[in-house]
Amino acid sequence: MSRLKGFITAFLTTLLLILAGQRTAAAPDGWDKALDQYEAICQRCLELKARALQGEAIPADTVRDLLAELANLRKTLQSGSGAMSEEQRARFERIRQTYQPSTPDGHSANPILPEDDLIPLPLITSTPESLPPIPVTESSERIRRWQWGFAAVAGIPIRKDLTADDGSAGLMLMALDRKSGFGAYLKGISTFHYKSVGGTCFRDGTLPDGGFFYASGNTGYSAFAVTGGILYRFHRNVGIWAGIGYAAETVYWEHADGAWYRVQDASGGGICPEAGLMLTLGNFRCGSLTILAGGRFPLAKKASVDVGLGWLF
Repeated sequence: MSRLKGFITAFLTTLLLILAGQRTAAAPDGWDKALDQYEAICQRCLELKARALQGEAIPADTVRDLLAELANLRKTLQSGSGAMSEEQRARFERIRQTYQPSTPDGHSANPILPEDDLIPLPLITSTPESLPPIPVTESSERIRRWQWGFAAVAGIPIRKDLTADDGSAGLMLMALDRKSGFGAYLKGISTFHYKSVGGTCFRDGTLPDGGFFYASGNTGYSAFAVTGGILYRFHRNVGIWAGIGYAAETVYWEHADGAWYRVQDASGGGICPEAGLMLTLGNFRCGSLTILAGGRFPLAKKASVDVGLGWLF
């Protein structure tokens, strides 16, 4: 860890040396961008140093990323001409004081040398492979804390007279915190087909006016649901999800004259709780394959089985 702390300190010093030695190397209108980049890199260095002081191992890829940004900054400074304005010089000094505090005697902890005294540091002339070895762990800087993902979802209602048209499809959006394992999701699913009805009837074969319904024998079904809830991954590859929302379904019967009727006491909508399992397979650089399986349980209506396949980035 002490070697990493030394590296961070050397890195910050090098940034100051570069900017000090390139005061006439960039166009005035480009200095603001250069200072923005300089401040951002310094901030990242301090964050890495703080993590190292807490005992966290910093991966080598993070160091390589910083080196690439440093090289890009140096290239930008060397490609232009012009000098800092007074305002830009003042900003540079503020940044320098923030990230390179003075010692008790009033001198800079890492003094900026005149341009003639600049000495190429090993940090600049070395390749990433020649840097002090830094253990690579899963807690990589490049791995973001939050995972975002989506899944294509298919739903199948649990009905005795199930037909091929009864299935539904939709999308589930997910966000998962890598550190705590908790997250949230939003899901929408629908059959995407509805029928134009000419009236309503009841399951006992009667009409609202007391007459009889003469069915042709053909039936139809449509449904949709919008739900949301929490995710919790309690194991590296296994998690659960549970939520609540609104669901509605409609059962259709065809009359002998060809018109479709809504079966009133077999249709309706209301609160819909749901729950299921989540499996994540693989740990690729671009994310993990995600498999979902669960059920929706609309109150007083038929339950549905949902399965999904997606990706967590």
